[in-house]
Amino acid sequence: MNLKNAILVYATAIILLSSYSTFAQSEKKFFEPGKVWLDTDGKPIEAHGGGVLKHGDKYFWYGENHALGEGNKTGISCYSSNDLLNWKNEGVVLPKEKLPEMFRDKGVCERPKVIFNPKTGKYIMWMHLDANTYSEAMAGVAIADKPNGPFEFQGYKRPIGYDYGYRLDRVPGINPREKELGNAYRDMNLFVDTDGKAYVIYSSEELATLYCSRLNDEFTDIELPAIQGKTWERIMLGQFREAPVLLKNQGKYYILSSGTSGWDPNPADLAVAETLFGPYKKLGNPCFGSDSETTFRSQSTCIIPLPEKGDGSFIYMGDRWNGAALEKSTYVWLPFCMSQYGSVKLVSFDKWDLAIFDSLNKPLTSPVINENPNNSISWKTVENAQAYKIFKNGKMYSITDSTKFTLPVGFWDVSDYFTVQAWNIKGINSKPSVSVTKKWPNTGAVYLSDRIPESSKQGWGTLRKDKSIQLTTLNIAGKEFKKGLGTHSYSEVIYRIGGNYRKFSSWIGVDNFAKNKTVSSLQFEVWSDGDLLYQSKVMRVKDAAERVELDITGTNELKLVVTDAGDGTEWDHSDWAEAKIEH
Repeated sequence: MNLKNAILVYATAIILLSSYSTFAQSEKKFFEPGKVWLDTDGKPIEAHGGGVLKHGDKYFWYGENHALGEGNKTGISCYSSNDLLNWKNEGVVLPKEKLPEMFRDKGVCERPKVIFNPKTGKYIMWMHLDANTYSEAMAGVAIADKPNGPFEFQGYKRPIGYDYGYRLDRVPGINPREKELGNAYRDMNLFVDTDGKAYVIYSSEELATLYCSRLNDEFTDIELPAIQGKTWERIMLGQFREAPVLLKNQGKYYILSSGTSGWDPNPADLAVAETLFGPYKKLGNPCFGSDSETTFRSQSTCIIPLPEKGDGSFIYMGDRWNGAALEKSTYVWLPFCMSQYGSVKLVSFDKWDLAIFDSLNKPLTSPVINENPNNSISWKTVENAQAYKIFKNGKMYSITDSTKFTLPVGFWDVSDYFTVQAWNIKGINSKPSVSVTKKWPNTGAVYLSDRIPESSKQGWGTLRKDKSIQLTTLNIAGKEFKKGLGTHSYSEVIYRIGGNYRKFSSWIGVDNFAKNKTVSSLQFEVWSDGDLLYQSKVMRVKDAAERVELDITGTNELKLVVTDAGDGTEWDHSDWAEAKIEH
């Protein structure tokens, strides 16, 4: 190669490298929930199950590094940022090698959270540690002199020992040895109150109950002696919550948490109390719109206060887990505002930035609806609106940040009317639009899992369509079904069917997921316009599926109920398999 060509090749390489560097380190402008999030080096951020600490003007994001997949194959990573959008990789600040062997590789080091202790000048990390059988359930503590580490591991323990009855059958295949080792320590979080006192909150009693305990002055252990009601307390007893996050607003305490359904997402729940140790009152799922019943396919891990954006301004941090390939898991960050009374509407946005909190006190005009031929409605963007509420028959049905919405198909000869309101996260609404009425044609026999119920509620989890409450199929005593509803007692599902159907049919029974649980027993009921049409015998997990066929001629409101048969709701996984109405 001659000198001229060599210079040309060299110059081209420099330009290409420069372009790549610019691309890899280009500044991120928007949060894009669920998409792969790259750091300033252009590599995917590895900080799952994490938390954010603000120290000075800088944010530090700590989380599990799953670049190599499931388990603790790497350790805990840290990233830093000045704007919450663009994150610099600070490296692995607690490598797996610093932990005891049983917590490495196939072991677990998860949910790391860091707080700063102004008295000692130290940064304190707490985490949940476990072996690959999930039978250890320990709290781990590490300390650092700087927010970006390195952190030095201090030890592990189960902080609280309390005899609640020691039910060892709550989670299949797990013996937590709570009587021997103290009560299990699983999904956890840290919270620093306005008086400077720090607390740890975690799921215990094999996921049934949350524990909250004040930390000592160094934040390295719980305050001892542990005195229930004074230094620690059991919270939300028997409600099976995990992934808890504590926050404070307008002097009240709030806990955001998820249900216990493994890697599968489920509805979030918000609870409020006047004092940190409760009692807590459930406020329900704060999420609205598409995928709200799965918390937008995510699980809570942290909430970031943004006082500079005004009282009640926060960012929700969640993980969109991929249980089959944890390295493919992504993050869901969403903005929300909380009123002084604790009202929250957490809505999903495809793309947003921090300006969403600014200048939102202007009035909104009503959307003008266009009815489209494909069972959808659309409207033009309303200035200053960030989302749109969809109302079905006067009841809020969904929220979307789109300007188009596909109407949920109803039942033969039933008329549904829909209106739209413009909305922003500060809680400002427009007046409703002019209504659009849709009368549904006869489509023949209808599987109920193909329609949206008028309303539904249940004792655990969320109503599932064409799958059980926890599995991807419906299975009653070994018999599988492709269609149907998966519920959990006490459950109630209501359909407004219009009086034009004459027959209801279904297979009923306890889902096979509870096959090792002798405590599961339940009863199925079918109601027509307030009258009880059918009540099954008490059904148990080993009972074969029973066929139900009922005359429902003239029924306007069809209600499907599952009760606990009087012995409690534990493991009452119930299936309405092939539930169908015909005319």
